[in-house]
Amino acid sequence: MAESQNESRNKYKVYRPNRMKDLTVTGREGTIIKNSIEWAIIDMENDGWAFFNSITVNKTCKFNVDNVSECFPIGTKVRFNARMWLEPEGSTYTDQDVRSCRWIVNSVRTSLFVPIPVMHNSAFNFDSYNVPPEILPSDKIGEAVIGLMKRLKSINGLPITQVSKTYTSEFSNIPVNIRTVLSNADKLRILVRCLPRYFILTDHDTVLAYNCREKDDVDLEIGKLIPVGWRPNEPITVNVGQNTHIIEHPTDCAAVVEEILAGPKPITIALDCEGESLGKTGKLTLLQMSTSTGQAYLVDVLAVPNPTTFFAEGGLKKLLENPNVIKVIHDCRADNAALFHQFAVTLSNVFDTAVAYTVIMEQCQANRSNGGSLEHLCDLFSKPLVTKTKQMKKKMAYVKGFWSRRPMTPEMIKYAAVDALSLVPHVYDNMKRLIHTSWQSRYDTLINEKLLKRK
Repeated sequence: MAESQNESRNKYKVYRPNRMKDLTVTGREGTIIKNSIEWAIIDMENDGWAFFNSITVNKTCKFNVDNVSECFPIGTKVRFNARMWLEPEGSTYTDQDVRSCRWIVNSVRTSLFVPIPVMHNSAFNFDSYNVPPEILPSDKIGEAVIGLMKRLKSINGLPITQVSKTYTSEFSNIPVNIRTVLSNADKLRILVRCLPRYFILTDHDTVLAYNCREKDDVDLEIGKLIPVGWRPNEPITVNVGQNTHIIEHPTDCAAVVEEILAGPKPITIALDCEGESLGKTGKLTLLQMSTSTGQAYLVDVLAVPNPTTFFAEGGLKKLLENPNVIKVIHDCRADNAALFHQFAVTLSNVFDTAVAYTVIMEQCQANRSNGGSLEHLCDLFSKPLVTKTKQMKKKMAYVKGFWSRRPMTPEMIKYAAVDALSLVPHVYDNMKRLIHTSWQSRYDTLINEKLLKRK
């Protein structure tokens, strides 16, 4: 029998070892054994030495340092990636130790870990904020902490003078008034001393950041902080005609909008959207709102030939752009892009629960959070959701045009209504009260960035 094409190819295939594995190392740890203003050498124990210079440091950290020896003193523990240095003799460096290195570093960070002291065990004890107002306004502390943390994440133990120099040509989202403080060595020194729950100023005038807390530990503390009565007594229920209303005509929508605007102040609504690959070009097919009184409104924009009438005559544009109405959304990126590009709606006064959770974790110095899922936030700040079944998620992911199907099934109606009903009042109220006033401007910075992207 004639051999198949694949069998013939495999018969004569030559298997070669992957030499690249022998030419690169990743996630290695080592110790600085020699340095200068421009470069440093790492001892890799049994694998020889590795070399890096200021260009490598600046590329890794995304900020400029002008003295490698100050940032990486002899004895510093580092974590790095490197590749085999095939021709060190041909380098421009004349130092014989440099020419003896077997490896050249691609990226390098310090691996210095400082445990959080017992006095700061509580993630929500902010009594240690003692920054003088002439140094920094109290509502800007969170942004200053994050600005400094970004430096120390790469090189923990930077000298104050080196830290301050890195902010003189800063082009990130750190506001100018905060950058002015961080770029002044004397003011930065005072700031660090006044924030002992985050930083240590050593006798050598270097700044150290404490280890991150475990996110799960912070979540446990959050659960204990929510007072009795601040969670719903019963799981969310959906009853069409009672607490859930399907809006299929712009006139009915306008009446709902007027009722919401005439309600008690401050006006807070939850907002969510569904659609086909929802986004800038992904069609929005359903808009959900709910009020603090537990009423959900599902606006079926496909019920009329021209969906924009819900936003003009139906008043949705007036409501969503009203700066006096708080819109609570979980991860507003797709909703914001669809509303802006498809209906010319510019959202204002948005409370994004994903952003809020990120800020809560940042102020507690927890491991980086991506915002958390809606299910997780409901478990933490309200009651567990019961509609996010695996079967429903599969349908949403794999059934083409799922949210364009009409009439909507009871399962679709329940899912859509609960997404809105779950956010107000409990998730919103409990999250809002946990954001410290010193971190409010950090939240404002992140949400403004998110709203302006609109991709």
